[in-house]
Amino acid sequence: MKALVKTIPKFDMKLYTVKKIAEKLIMLMEKHIGEDDAISKRRLFSTLFRESYDHNNLKHFVQWEFTKRAMHMLRTKTKCFVISKYDDKGFSYFVPTSDEQSQSYINTMNKNIRAMTAMKKRIKRSIDERWFSEEWILPTTTRVRKLQ
Repeated sequence: MKALVKTIPKFDMKLYTVKKIAEKLIMLMEKHIGEDDAISKRRLFSTLFRESYDHNNLKHFVQWEFTKRAMHMLRTKTKCFVISKYDDKGFSYFVPTSDEQSQSYINTMNKNIRAMTAMKKRIKRSIDERWFSEEWILPTTTRVRKLQ
């Protein structure tokens, strides 16, 4: 019986879902080449899932998280490099056609690199100062980012 179980490939629903979204997304993004043809987050969501996006809906939140993973999959595994921009209308998505269009994404990546560098310093400090042996307390006030 154990030999039979080992021959059945493990089914990863999460990966399958991300891959399915990526397949839809790659076809959709063919129509959104360049910043002038960007698609809004709401329209992108409604096109992929055939329902209006509601940021208070847990199912939609999870679907959007999987969509972001699908975008990452496209960036890393294909030649379809989807980026986002944020303005007064909210987030929109497109495939850049120039250095100028990609600059916002590059700036975000540089900001993330700086944040990761700070985390590397912080983990070193946590070990040097033996935080692992101290009491862990949440701060009394926390800044909460508004979900889009």
